[in-house]
Amino acid sequence: MNKDKLIIFFMIFMVSMLIMLQDKYNYNQSIELNFLDKELLSEVQNLRKENDNLEDLIELKKAKLEKEENNTVKNRELLEELRNETNDLKTILGYIKMQGEGIILKIDSKKDENISSIMEERGVLLKIVNQAKLHGGEAVSINNLRIGPYSEIVKAGSHININSKPIEQPYEIKIIGSGKKLSKYINYNNLIIGDLKTMYDLDVNIKLSSNIIIPKLIGVKDLNYIER
Repeated sequence: MNKDKLIIFFMIFMVSMLIMLQDKYNYNQSIELNFLDKELLSEVQNLRKENDNLEDLIELKKAKLEKEENNTVKNRELLEELRNETNDLKTILGYIKMQGEGIILKIDSKKDENISSIMEERGVLLKIVNQAKLHGGEAVSINNLRIGPYSEIVKAGSHININSKPIEQPYEIKIIGSGKKLSKYINYNNLIIGDLKTMYDLDVNIKLSSNIIIPKLIGVKDLNYIER
């Protein structure tokens, strides 16, 4: 009887120990899982925060890039505008060679005579240049000398000087611009040209040309910058 009790007691003890061990294992496992969950959760939160920071940084860089692109476009437009203005100014001042369509007007005597006095007295060259500029002439030359806004056309002895350079007849005036537009004003019905033909019996020839070349002014420096 005592032996049976001892066996039963031992069995109860063993079962109790097994239950305690199982509870301890479950407890430790629970603690371990809880710790892993917390670590994982913390890592996920950190990644989310880092992702948010990266998204903010991306948006910031994107906005900066768009701003730079807009500035680049504006700068290019401004540069192109300044370049066009500079080229227009160079054209007006006669600092660049010109090529294009226009009119060629040639004036000469039918006789063996010097007509510089007639040209100077009537102001023929200056008036034609002014009419050409008024009616769309982009560039003008006389005997292949470019006429600028400050050019001088004066009689010097038996000949005419342009920018202190002497020229002789025949006087060939080249005008670059719309030939159709210019020919409405620079034609044989023009009062100045008409007087040369009828009053002075001069040889005047007007023709349209699709390819006129006018050189730049001689003895001027290229215009690079405008100081303000």
